[in-house]
Amino acid sequence: MKATPQIQQLLLLVANLDLDISRLEVEKAAILSGSAVDKLRVDLTVASESLLSARVAEENIELEIRKTASDLDSVEKRIAHDKNLLSQSSSPREIEGIESELRSLKARQSDLEDAELALLDQLESAKSVRDAAEAKRKDAAAVLEALEAKNQSDLLKLTSGLDVTRHERASKAGELPTEVFERYEKLHSRGIGAAHLIGRECGACRLALTAAAYDEVVGTASDELPSCPNCQALLIR
Repeated sequence: MKATPQIQQLLLLVANLDLDISRLEVEKAAILSGSAVDKLRVDLTVASESLLSARVAEENIELEIRKTASDLDSVEKRIAHDKNLLSQSSSPREIEGIESELRSLKARQSDLEDAELALLDQLESAKSVRDAAEAKRKDAAAVLEALEAKNQSDLLKLTSGLDVTRHERASKAGELPTEVFERYEKLHSRGIGAAHLIGRECGACRLALTAAAYDEVVGTASDELPSCPNCQALLIR
């Protein structure tokens, strides 16, 4: 196929623009697929669930503390009541009964005070777990928000870049002779239509030409378009 060196360089430019378009389309498709965002949303959901569990655990402990405090208050009031009765009683049998109840109440008071202290320790640990869960969720939300903002910005740039590149490609392709363009388009539909010959390597398939094939390609007239024997891409020397 005949093609002046100028047409060959123009063809190589179109091929490079097609590569740019393919790269931009892949990058855009990767963003639109949302796989990275989906993963971060899962991370945020997990962090939110952990935070909810931590808050529930903290609230349950606080509920137990309030219940224990209420029980302790009732016991202390009963102790005060029995002490008052004891101070007014003169019956040995009644006094013995009151003192027996006071011993039980004192034991119950001690158990409740120990339980309250243990619950307060648990509450402190639960608050630490909740604080860590809140921080993790906040970080997950911030990372997701940052990626979504970046994706939005990148999409705008990629869309703009694609529009510009496609416009330039259409303009340059329109300058190619019909026969050359149609041959290139047929090859391009199957892969890379044209590429530079770099040393003995085809820039399309990246395979080295045999010595005989290389000699044949470089021996072709400068206004002829040779093809790669491996991938059939048009070779620009």
